[in-house]
Amino acid sequence: MKMACLSLTFLSLILFFSSFNSVSSSILEDYCHIIQDTYVDPKLCIELLSTDPRTKTATDVHTLTLISVDIVISKAEAVAARAKSLVGKAEAGSLAKQQAEAAVEIFNELVASLKWAKGLVADKKYAPAAAVLFVAWHAESLTGGAADLVDVGTQFFNAAYISAALAAHTK
Repeated sequence: MKMACLSLTFLSLILFFSSFNSVSSSILEDYCHIIQDTYVDPKLCIELLSTDPRTKTATDVHTLTLISVDIVISKAEAVAARAKSLVGKAEAGSLAKQQAEAAVEIFNELVASLKWAKGLVADKKYAPAAAVLFVAWHAESLTGGAADLVDVGTQFFNAAYISAALAAHTK
């Protein structure tokens, strides 16, 4: 009897906690499918947002949008950091050094703008936040095609586009 009671309690806990995950993933999946009309791949959206553990407890699109902006900020910081390391390795006066220096400046400034966009999202001013995020999305093209920035640039590009689409669809 005691074992049956423990088993039932354990099963109830599993079902209770799994219901939270299914609700959260449903919200994530729903909104990633909603923004599909802006040419966002829902699978990529879900993959990207799932990298942040807070999406498991997100209960609304407002929270998902805030999380997405945080991801964009971290991706922009990664581009700036990679570019900064390239500056130190590049030959003085070379095109590679100039491209890396430009990327450092652009992405450091961009981080400040993205933090402002996060504040706009926090205040539920989604349209101006989406505008900032769409402009930021284009910053990836300013890396000058530097080969050593392609991977982090692409990650930033995807994150910024998805975040902009989320903000644009949030009311």
